[in-house]
Amino acid sequence: MENAWGEFLSVDDTEVEQIYQLFVQSMEGKRASGEEAALEGEYESCNIDWNQYDDVIEGYSSSDLIKDPQHAMSAWRTVLVYLMSNHKYLHE
Repeated sequence: MENAWGEFLSVDDTEVEQIYQLFVQSMEGKRASGEEAALEGEYESCNIDWNQYDDVIEGYSSSDLIKDPQHAMSAWRTVLVYLMSNHKYLHE
């Protein structure tokens, strides 16, 4: 598996586990904070016209798409910031 820095890692590599734990801890931290589980909020905003996705998936509206009940999108953003902030990514 190739990571964002162009290195190849096995699935049981410690770095893969550390990034997974970052994802899990971020998701659990967001849940524990009691913050609303949504992609848009007081300090978060996705610059997307959600209305264009009304009824793309039968039975779902754009308001359903901005919900993040498991806080997975928030946790994924944390992982992406970590990966893109690493000096290996920034300087290669």
